[in-house]
Order: sequence, then C-alpha cells, then structure tokens
Amino acid sequence: MATVLNLFRRADGIQPTGVHAYFDKVTVWLKRPVNDSERTWLEGQCGSGGLHVQEGPAHFNPALVQRLQLRQPTREALEWLAKRNDVHLNLVEWGLDWVFNNEGDRDEAWAFLCRYHVKSHHRQQGVRFVAGNTRYTGPRRAPQVFVCYRDLPCRVTGELYCVHLEWRIKGAQTLRRLDLDSIDRVLRKGHRGFWLNQLTFYELVHDDLGRRYHNWALRHRQHRPIYRPCIAEWPNGFRYYLDRRAGGTLARALGSTQAVVDEYGSRFNIRRSLFSIDIGRLLPE
Repeated sequence: MATVLNLFRRADGIQPTGVHAYFDKVTVWLKRPVNDSERTWLEGQCGSGGLHVQEGPAHFNPALVQRLQLRQPTREALEWLAKRNDVHLNLVEWGLDWVFNNEGDRDEAWAFLCRYHVKSHHRQQGVRFVAGNTRYTGPRRAPQVFVCYRDLPCRVTGELYCVHLEWRIKGAQTLRRLDLDSIDRVLRKGHRGFWLNQLTFYELVHDDLGRRYHNWALRHRQHRPIYRPCIAEWPNGFRYYLDRRAGGTLARALGSTQAVVDEYGSRFNIRRSLFSIDIGRLLPE
C-alpha cells in the first residue's frame, strides 16, 4: 500500500491553475472550393497561425481540389465544415495546455509526464528529447505522435509557465482506425473523451516487474518472493527482496515507464506490472 499511497501523493502534487483544451490544427480537402466570403469568415474563426489554403487536386484523389489547414479553429468553424458533404479529413492535432503559477510547479509536471506517460501501441518508435524541453514519442512522420514541451507560453491565455501537450494524428486511415474520420465524429468525441483514452500514465510495480524479469531471464516460473542472503556472513541473517530490487533497478536505469515497456514489453507480459495513475482532474471538462 505504501507504493500506491506515494503514487497518489505524487499525482496530486500536479496542481495546474488552468487546463485549456483546443484543436491546434485541422486539415481537410474539399471537392468544392470555398468562395471568397466563406474564406474570409474561416480566417476569422482561426487563432494564431490563421488559415492556409492550397489550390489544386490532391495527389491521392483528383476529385479533391482544395486543401484547408485551420490553425486553432473555433468550434463554429468545425461545425460549419461538418455540415458539408464534400469534406475529406486527413489531419487533426489535439492541444492541451497545463498552466502553472511558477517555474517549479511547471517543471514538476513536466518531470511527472516524462517519467510516467505511456503511449499505447508504441512499438519501437522510441522517445526523443530536443534541447531538454520537448519530448516526442516517435518520428515526426509517424501516423500518431505525442509531443509535449515546457518552454513556450500557453497558446490560449499567453501565461508563461505552461506544459503544452499535443497529439498529432495524420492520414485518413489512422483517423478511421480511431473512429475520428469525420469532423462530426471528432466533435462528438470531445476533448475530454479523446484525452481520457489517449493520455495514460502508469507506475511500475517493482515487485511484480522484478519477478517477471527473473522468470524471463532465468527461464523459470517463480510466483513467490525470492529471499536470499545479501552477504552470508552478515549478522542477524540480513537479506533483501531480490524481485523488488531488480524491478527498482530496471526502473531507475531506464528512467521512465515508457522506456521499460519499450525495452521489455516484447519479452514478457509487462502490462501486469503497471499501475494506472488517475489524472482525471488534469483533463478538460
């Protein structure tokens, strides 16, 4: 129980003063181009970065003749697109900003995110850090990439101490697999519904992780804790818990739950060694 209680205290220590969810970028192709008045209206419905328009047929479907990329679009703009019957959605970037009062609280949240976040179906994409302030869960061209950084102000309020989270989904096939292949479905999913499924944090249960590691490494099944003398001649029969020590060593050596899952997930059933961290209060309403 001590591990679980410490875990909840660690999660409860993340106390943002604001949680802001928005669509950072949405890209669609149209069969019927927007006219000048519609284009002007859409420009007014975008935030920082505005509206980008590309004329000409799509290489994958000549019937699609205009590409619109909306940066931080309003819900009204997306609802307007959802009513059209000629929209082909092929990119959505979901944004989430955690805002804090000071640099220390922001950095604590950043460290928590880097240590405990786990991306499902990560395979061998790896985790990349840029300048110590930006974390990528895969290459930029991957169909799904989770990006977070801590060195820029909040895109919604302009507040300085912000951890920005961004989930980039590109390609109609990937969106279809997530049941997000239309603007209407994206809106019905909602920000909380999306992040609740995608933003997952796990602590490693050292005892269980160490036992599974030993079972894999020693090629035998040992379901009970293993106790052995640390040094036989020590007084009072001193001994330590080998499974717990091994699990803790793996966690410290690799530095994050994601790194341990990536390294050993294909070797033994590591999912049984993960304890889910509830972050419901860090998600948008």
